[in-house]
Amino acid sequence: MVVLQNSESTFSAPWQTVTAAWFLRYPNPFSTHVLTCDTISSTLNSNGTLYTERLISKRGGRLPAWTPDYIRRRVNSSWILEECMVDREQKVMWTRSRNIEHKRFCNVVEAQEWSASGAEATVSRMNAKFVSNFAGRWGGLAGRIEDFLSKGFVKQIKGSREGLIYVLDAMKEGRMAIGNAKLAAA
Repeated sequence: MVVLQNSESTFSAPWQTVTAAWFLRYPNPFSTHVLTCDTISSTLNSNGTLYTERLISKRGGRLPAWTPDYIRRRVNSSWILEECMVDREQKVMWTRSRNIEHKRFCNVVEAQEWSASGAEATVSRMNAKFVSNFAGRWGGLAGRIEDFLSKGFVKQIKGSREGLIYVLDAMKEGRMAIGNAKLAAA
């Protein structure tokens, strides 16, 4: 079984600003479950397209009571691989995040497209796919695992959106800095 979720959000800020905020979104008060975020690679090709890969460590959430104990003991954190491509000329950013461990329990892939919507707004379209490969004596749990994670995704989307808005506001107010440079919204 596979469970799919879709989401669309509009941010009241120019695409360049939202894109910068996306890269700066950790830490924020809405992502306290994120432990680390490290850039693995960053490449700018001759066309001016940026490609990045980041490794993100997240603290696991509470699993339902019907989850077998041996899974609960193992799934207390997770590593996420985040891939991104930014096309400044077309004003589009594509992101893809996927868990790189606990894949037998559930494989989660989130894909987003961020595009300019006029001069002062940015639209984010997200698709998420949840696939549990859990078989064996607890094989009947696969559908329950996918449903549980899919329902939690709705709450997670709200927190992600609030976190990005928090960073956008910090940029606008001049509270966001990298090194010695203050950032301001474009």
